[in-house]
Amino acid sequence: MEQICNETHYLKKFTKNSLKKILLNLDPECKKKILLGSGVIEELDNVSLISRRKNFGASKETLKILNDRKKLFNSLDLSNVAYPKSTVNVRYEKESWLKKDISSFGGTKVNYLNMDNINLRSQREYFQKFIDGEVISVQFFISNKKLKFHSICSQWNHPLKDKPFMLGGLIIKKTSKNLEKKLFEIVKKICYSIKLEGLNSVDFILSKKNCNPKFIEINARPGLSINLLSKIYKDKLLDISQEYIRTRIKFATAIIYSKKKFFLKDKQLLKLIDLSKSYDISELPYKKKKFLKDEPFCLVHAQSSSENKTKKKIKELSNKVIKLM
Repeated sequence: MEQICNETHYLKKFTKNSLKKILLNLDPECKKKILLGSGVIEELDNVSLISRRKNFGASKETLKILNDRKKLFNSLDLSNVAYPKSTVNVRYEKESWLKKDISSFGGTKVNYLNMDNINLRSQREYFQKFIDGEVISVQFFISNKKLKFHSICSQWNHPLKDKPFMLGGLIIKKTSKNLEKKLFEIVKKICYSIKLEGLNSVDFILSKKNCNPKFIEINARPGLSINLLSKIYKDKLLDISQEYIRTRIKFATAIIYSKKKFFLKDKQLLKLIDLSKSYDISELPYKKKKFLKDEPFCLVHAQSSSENKTKKKIKELSNKVIKLM
């Protein structure tokens, strides 16, 4: 994102007050437009720091629904949107159920149900029937009830021992017109029921047994898909009049996780910066830093005419980055 920003500011410590202070310094009259991204909005107990600014994201009222499993599932039921069976009471069946937290993003709070986590610790947690299939997501922009679809992507995981559903990356997916129609119709129902605004994506699970997508998550904030979408729509990303582009190019973005606990040295950082001049790498560490094992390190991006070629490029670039750790 630094490549398209006029200014970049780093917080030594992320708090609501420190973020508010920077916003007031940059925009004391609250006239600029604002968009709170993934990893930020989840950590804030409210969005008062938006103040009078034009918000390109979800409203406070919408976020309350998204962070309340009862309200969310009630809205889905009223809109006749199908989702995997969800409950707060289950009997243990190995790999038949998932334990989830409504505030999870990027698969951070999703796990298989086991005897160690069979009890719910908060009202934000629940159990959901596991469906074996492909996770696909629909990216879109909505403003004043006008909806513009951006893309349909397929996701893959970067499974960790205690986090088997950690997000690994996503790639543009070619779908049939029939599936595309189904997805878009469901997204429209969700948008108008929950009153979404701004940049969003909705994740679905597509069972191996049929082609009936089931809702699994709403991401009411920009995240991994921003880099991918910016390459397709460029400065028209937030233009509601822009037509949906069915690109033949398979754009992909992947998260590189630290393979070990280590301290990033100046020499390593310089090599990473040098590598980014030849390859599409973003969200680089900005200074010497201590990384924990499995902590996000940076993002890598690739594109080609086929899914296999793009994924091969992603793997090769990922290996180049990992060798620098």
